[in-house]
Amino acid sequence: MTHYALTTGDSVLRLDDQALIPADPNNPDWVAYLAWKAAGNTPNPATLKSPPTILQAAAFFARFTPAEQAAIQAAAAASPQIGVGLTLGLAQGYVNLLSPILAGWMAALVAAGAITSARSAVIMTP
Repeated sequence: MTHYALTTGDSVLRLDDQALIPADPNNPDWVAYLAWKAAGNTPNPATLKSPPTILQAAAFFARFTPAEQAAIQAAAAASPQIGVGLTLGLAQGYVNLLSPILAGWMAALVAAGAITSARSAVIMTP
């Protein structure tokens, strides 16, 4: 028996062969889906993808405003913890938003007054 899943768009996914079927009344696959549904069948719900928690370093740092970036540079010059965190983040090439090390670095930025706790929460949101 054929099974379908809803998508976040105007199409459905036929699970048997992973065919994406557009909502087109002239498409025989769409007509077959509507008949399947009319027979009392229910498609699986749409699967929502989670936002990424690992970002390229450049994409992460782009989340900061220019004023925040300047404040981070100043804080890095004054604080070894902030300076090392900044250097490691750039050298590694990526940032994991779920990392406790990153959470500590962000807390140090808040404590140094480089960013607010509200901005930290926004920046850390996947």
